[in-house]
Amino acid sequence: MASLMRYDDEYANKLVAVYPVSTMCNKMCKSREFSRNAAKPFTLFFKSGETTQILAQSAQGRTSLWYIVYRCFVCVLFLTCLVVIISTHTIQPRYKWLIFLTNWSFMLLCLQTILQLTSVMFNYIHRAKGRDYSTIPLLFKVSWVVNNMAWGVAFIITIMYWGVLFPKITKKKNVGRTFLVHGMNSIYVVVDILVSGMPVRLLHVWQVMVWALIYGAWSVIYWAFGGVDNHGNPYIYRMLNWDEKPTKSCGMLFGLVCISLPLTWTLVFGLYKLRTHVISPMFITTRSDATEQTGSQDKIENKSEITSVSPSHEVA
Repeated sequence: MASLMRYDDEYANKLVAVYPVSTMCNKMCKSREFSRNAAKPFTLFFKSGETTQILAQSAQGRTSLWYIVYRCFVCVLFLTCLVVIISTHTIQPRYKWLIFLTNWSFMLLCLQTILQLTSVMFNYIHRAKGRDYSTIPLLFKVSWVVNNMAWGVAFIITIMYWGVLFPKITKKKNVGRTFLVHGMNSIYVVVDILVSGMPVRLLHVWQVMVWALIYGAWSVIYWAFGGVDNHGNPYIYRMLNWDEKPTKSCGMLFGLVCISLPLTWTLVFGLYKLRTHVISPMFITTRSDATEQTGSQDKIENKSEITSVSPSHEVA
């Protein structure tokens, strides 16, 4: 994987000078999301002022105790839910639990929670020893990519199930487990985007698209080798019926990869901007005010100590 690259503001200014087409285009050219480094979407890159540590910190810009507790909690929660879901599912044969995109997505979220917890603990211990990062750790790179995929896929799973599949289901069974994998996943992602310090880049949508293409290829391979769903149909999902409707299935996969996922990734990016422009500044302002109050109190105490010293003691 290519090394992380930093934002170059001079390139954006040159674009604006050479192509002064409109105010909106100028703003887009100056945007850090469309800088020279961002134009290379197959790289992981930082913006000006960002450091390696943001990949393992909270929205407050630090690795506090509450954030470590949060990461431990969600990791244990998702792994516990995964064990319960696998042990209680009724699909036969049992391996067919692994063929569905929903379960792929949930396992990806479990992997994301594990990598995030590992990254946070690694960063906490690394910084506690007074060390800095000369290069980006491979753990952080993998965590960032997996995080992008998990965040991007979760919303499309929720929207597709409740908007497309659920209305067609006649027998509503296992409502709790259904909500767990089709509802709680997106709730967690919203909270995680707002709480964590993990950055989001618009052009990193390709990582989410690759994940969907991998599943599309898997559905074709499964069908080609005679795989059937839990009802004996020669497909996993009716919308990906490669046996009877290959053209329509290609269209559905194209729409999912090139339209639906970019739209949901835009939602992820919007929540990220909400965090960086609203939530994080609130934390920083509150912390700065507390620091100023502490400093003022220290000055008052020091002044009181000085004035309380007797003149004779001062001469001595």
